[in-house]
Amino acid sequence: MPTEAVSTPATAEQASRMVELCRKTLQDAERLDDWRGQAALDLAGRIERAFVDTGSAYAGLHRAYREAMQLALAGVGTAKSAPAGYRDEIAERRAQRQAGRG
Repeated sequence: MPTEAVSTPATAEQASRMVELCRKTLQDAERLDDWRGQAALDLAGRIERAFVDTGSAYAGLHRAYREAMQLALAGVGTAKSAPAGYRDEIAERRAQRQAGRG
C-alpha cells in the first residue's frame, strides 16, 4: 500500500511556534532544565523540521511528543501534602539561616 507524503507545517511561521510554545510551557512549569523537558523540546524541534514526511511518521512524532510532555509535566500543579509543605518551609528557613539572612 503506497503511503502519501504529507507536507507539514503549512508555513515556516507555523513551524516556529511548536518549539516556542513547548519551551514556554516547560519554562512556566519549571521543567525546561529537566531531561524529560529537554526530550520534549527535542521532539518539538523534530516536528518543526518535518516539512515533508509520511503521515504515519508525522503522527508517530506527535504521539511521542505528547507522551514526552505528559512525562515532563507530571505532577505540575498538584497540591502538596501538609508534611511536604512543612519540609519545604523548614528547608527554606535552614538555607536562609546558613546564608546569614535569618
